[in-house]
Amino acid sequence: MRRLRAPTRAAAGTLAVVIAAATAIAGCGSSIVERPVSLSSLEQLLTVEAIPIYWLGLRFDGMALTNVSEDPGGAFTLQYGNCLSGGPATCRTALELITSPQSTFLPSAGEGTKPIVMRGVRGLAAQHGAVIELRTGPVVVDVRATGAKVARAAAAAIVPVNAPGSEGQELAPARPGTSFTDEALPIQQPRTIRTLPPIPPAGVSRAAAK
Repeated sequence: MRRLRAPTRAAAGTLAVVIAAATAIAGCGSSIVERPVSLSSLEQLLTVEAIPIYWLGLRFDGMALTNVSEDPGGAFTLQYGNCLSGGPATCRTALELITSPQSTFLPSAGEGTKPIVMRGVRGLAAQHGAVIELRTGPVVVDVRATGAKVARAAAAAIVPVNAPGSEGQELAPARPGTSFTDEALPIQQPRTIRTLPPIPPAGVSRAAAK
């Protein structure tokens, strides 16, 4: 079956258009390697009114939008493409967009971090350009890619999914208090992974198995 795809790098349309496009993609079944996002995830994005959430359409640079998540602090993460590392709860893809309503930081930025101006707003570039952060309106948009070329192309094309906007236009100036920080916020701290003790054989208590 021929792949049906939403317009890449375009401003978001109405809720009906986005859901219809996602349904068409899902209908192609096994012909698509990536698993498209659920309709409920798209509805979640389009109904948020507090902040603009940035995306790149249902597909970008050959990669489908495969995951949407919200953390307790109100930041939204959109992932494009298949998992390169990690599992269901820790999947890292070739391209990620994080829209944060709070001050943010560059994890593992290293010495390569430098200020940039892009689309009329100030930002930061790090990891040899593979990470780009832009301050716009009430949010900081974090673009993380496997390489500088993809990161810069994505940063040049991001538009709000839940507000008017078009590819390449200048972004709204950052509101007061929207900035970068030197340390991670509590919601951005790495989570501790607990390892459960092995299950003892039948008939043997956990105390005896130690």
